[in-house]
Amino acid sequence: MLRYVGNLVSGVLGTLAAEAANLEGVLLQAKGSLDEADSAWDGPDADAFLNEVDSQMIPGVAALLAALLGLRLRIQRAAEIIVQADREAAATVQQARQGFERIR
Repeated sequence: MLRYVGNLVSGVLGTLAAEAANLEGVLLQAKGSLDEADSAWDGPDADAFLNEVDSQMIPGVAALLAALLGLRLRIQRAAEIIVQADREAAATVQQARQGFERIR
């Protein structure tokens, strides 16, 4: 059972890593395109759009990326704790088994 869950967790962590990479690409592309758009598009609409991208979209994507990476780390840490607890429980059971075998 634990192996199955471990495989699921690995899949989730891989998906989160891939999505984080996608978001990093979006963030870099958005930052890089601000200068290009600023030089290619003039007027109040252009200024409003570029300001919105710079003040809302980029920070929003950065916050989403940080949350995604934080979630990935927390899931990974929880999985490590579960594996450690399983090892400790198995060791306790093994010690108890050995103790009972000595009694016989």
